[in-house]
Amino acid sequence: MTDILLILSIISVFIILVLKNKALKKSFKSAYIPQVINIESELISLINKERKNNNLLELKPEKLLTKIAMDKAINMFNSKEVSHYGFQDRYKESKALTLCENVGYNFLSDFGLFTAYMKSKAHKENILHKSANYIGVYTYGKYNCILIAKY
Repeated sequence: MTDILLILSIISVFIILVLKNKALKKSFKSAYIPQVINIESELISLINKERKNNNLLELKPEKLLTKIAMDKAINMFNSKEVSHYGFQDRYKESKALTLCENVGYNFLSDFGLFTAYMKSKAHKENILHKSANYIGVYTYGKYNCILIAKY
């Protein structure tokens, strides 16, 4: 009788562990796989040159980040307001492990925008984020948004 109880206990524990494992697997979302896109951008080139000068990985243009940056730049254009409002939503939408955002307004060239970002401590830290590996950039009118992410 004790052997039967022992066997039933072992089987019960095994079933509980299997069910917990299945529940855990269902609670995790699949990881987002970044989609590199081929865009030519002077701003991305300037950023990657600066990252290389600081012994950091080159940032690859990424499809989802570029779309989110586009949406943000258009939103700022429509509202006529430069802000980081809604950043948490963009972070969630990006599915990135980390996300940095730089926004800018009224620069006549990518070089002028890059120079201004590098003169700002917070913007420079975002551009030189050590573990970042992807970037999304979009300018709409005079409004610019850069998203730098780690996936």
